[in-house]
Amino acid sequence: MKSYLEGVNKRKKVDIILLNTPILDYKKKKVIDYLATAPLGLGYLATIAKEKGHNVGLLDAEAKKVPIEIIIKAVNGAKPKILGINLISANYALTKKIIKGINPEIFIIAGGPHATLRAKDVLKQNKNINVVLRGEGEEAWAQFLNKFPNYENINGFTYRKDKSIVCIGQQSHIKNLDSLPFIDRNFFSNDPYYKDNLKEVSISTARGCPGCCSFCSVPVINGRRVRARSFDNIIQEIKSLEKKYGIDSVHFTDDNFTFDQKWITNLCKALVKEKLNIKWRALARVNDLDEDLLLLMKKAGCYMLAIGVESGSERTLKIINKTINRGHLLNVLDVCKKQKIKTKGFFTIGYPHETKKEIEDTITFACELPLDEACFTAVRAFPETPLYNSLLEKGFTKKQLDSYHQFYDKDCIDYKLTKYHVANKVSISNFSLQFLDKCIKKANKLFCNTR
Repeated sequence: MKSYLEGVNKRKKVDIILLNTPILDYKKKKVIDYLATAPLGLGYLATIAKEKGHNVGLLDAEAKKVPIEIIIKAVNGAKPKILGINLISANYALTKKIIKGINPEIFIIAGGPHATLRAKDVLKQNKNINVVLRGEGEEAWAQFLNKFPNYENINGFTYRKDKSIVCIGQQSHIKNLDSLPFIDRNFFSNDPYYKDNLKEVSISTARGCPGCCSFCSVPVINGRRVRARSFDNIIQEIKSLEKKYGIDSVHFTDDNFTFDQKWITNLCKALVKEKLNIKWRALARVNDLDEDLLLLMKKAGCYMLAIGVESGSERTLKIINKTINRGHLLNVLDVCKKQKIKTKGFFTIGYPHETKKEIEDTITFACELPLDEACFTAVRAFPETPLYNSLLEKGFTKKQLDSYHQFYDKDCIDYKLTKYHVANKVSISNFSLQFLDKCIKKANKLFCNTR
C-alpha cells in the first residue's frame, strides 16, 4: 500500500500520513483524467514534519483517484502514529466514511475549511477524530509535533476534555508567510503537472481576500486582510523549482492573485527583471485589471487568467456583492485576446432569488463572451458565508445546508470545461437540483458550439 504514499522513506516505518480526500468515490464513478491542483496546504505540513525528522507520507487520493476502501486499507496497513486529514464541505460526507474505517489506535487530526468552520460538529460527528485544527495550520502543526502525544493548549486546537469540547484561542492567521519553508515536491509525484504542453508547478503567494462576495468562504477562513510573501521569496522558490525540475510554467493558486494593482505590478516587474523564462497563470478579479497592467503581465509571462464572472444578471451580481461592469469586462477580455492571454470564465447558477430567465441570461451571456474556456456550477452555500447565514434566516437548518451530495456529470468532463459540480442535497433555489443539472449541461453544450 505504500505505493500510494508520496515522499516516504521506504526503508523506515511511516509515522505520519497526510490525506487529501477525494471528491468522488472513484470505484463507483468512472472518471476521466483531469488536471488537478496539488494540495499545497498538506505539502507545507508534510515538509515541516519531514524537517523535524518524521517519516511522512502524503496520500493525494483526489489526484490518484483512489477508492475509499483502498484509502482505508493503505492507512491502516501503514499503521502511522498520526493521520492528518483535510476536510472540505464538498467531500465531507465521503470523508466521514473514511474516518469511520480508520483504526482507532491511529491519532487523527483534522483541518481544512470545513473543520475550521464546523470544529465542534466535526468532533461530535466523528468519534475517531482526536483534534480539529482551525485556520492556517503550519504554526500549530509544528507545536503539535513538538508536544505529541500531548496536544492541549495549542492555539487553534479544538478537542474533547472531560466530556466537553474545548476550543483554544482563535483560528490562526500566519503574519509572515516568508517564514514557511519551500514545499518539498517529493510529496507530489504529479507535481509538476502538465498543462498545454507546459511543465507546470503550483505556488501560493498570498492568503486572504478583500472581497465580500456572498458565496465565498475565503474571507471567512483566511481573512479579508491579504498577507503576501515577499517578491524575493517568491522568485527564490521559482528559481529553485526551475533548477531542480526544469519547470517552464507556474500556476499561482491564490484565490485573488490581483488583489492589489501595485503589488501585482511590482511582482511582474520583478519577474521581468530576473529574466525568468517562465510562463504563468492565475485567478484574477476583472475589476483589478486594465490594459496597462495586462500588457505588463503578458511581458512577465502570463499566458492564462481565470476570472469569476458568476452571472449575466445585473440583479444577481448586485445581490451577491459581485461588482462587475460589463463594459470593463469586455475591454479586459478584448485586451487578453489581442495579447494571446487565454481566459477562463466561472459562472454559477441556482441562487435563492434567481428566476429561470436570469439563469438563461447567464448562459447566453457566457456564450457571447470571447472566452477560451468556461466553467458552470450550481452555487454552494458554504458554512458561515453571508449566503449561508441568509439562508438560515429564511428557515433552512444547519443540517440541511451542511449536507452535501456529489453530482457526476460526464458531459462536463467530456467538454473539458468542468469536471464535476457539487451542490447541496437541499436546493437553495426555486428550482430542483435536477433542473440545475440540466441547465449546466445545456450551458456546456452551447458554449462549446460557439467556440
